[in-house]
Amino acid sequence: MEERQVYTLLRTPIIKFNLKKSHLKLNKELIKLAYTLKNKNKGVIKSNKHGYQSQLIPNENPIIKKFIKKFQIPFSIFADEIKLNKPWTCYPDLPWINISSKGAYNIYHAHGEAHFAAVYYIQVPKNSGQIKFLKDRHVFDYFPNQYDLLIFPGWLQHSVCKNKSNEDRISIAWNINIKQ
Repeated sequence: MEERQVYTLLRTPIIKFNLKKSHLKLNKELIKLAYTLKNKNKGVIKSNKHGYQSQLIPNENPIIKKFIKKFQIPFSIFADEIKLNKPWTCYPDLPWINISSKGAYNIYHAHGEAHFAAVYYIQVPKNSGQIKFLKDRHVFDYFPNQYDLLIFPGWLQHSVCKNKSNEDRISIAWNINIKQ
């Protein structure tokens, strides 16, 4: 199984998986998809500043289909770690891709009514910015690596620091709802 680590911020679970073994080939496809989307449409402005955020990507996209299918195992492990009452069904929302070039960052935000949020780091150059989680004025900094997948509660405030690298940081994010 893939490497994983559980962090707790004041009893708030944040789990990290490193998916290098299973996503080596898929990452190349995701990078190509990211730049294809950026070249085709203007994107949207949400929490992102000076960076590109794609519109929601339909599940019919073959790369996204493959990506979502591979997400089921890590999410099941996460659900077991946090002792999510069974039976449950995971409903991942449509994902979006973030391309953060030099100087780009994301302001503090949460993911609304979503039960959980997830971010997968496709490309992470050195000094490209950490994700900061904020709860009750306590901050937890996580410095991601390529192939890291983070899953955390959707209500948890978080931001992403400025990319100080000359290379793009690329991630894919989405919300997850659970039905029990």
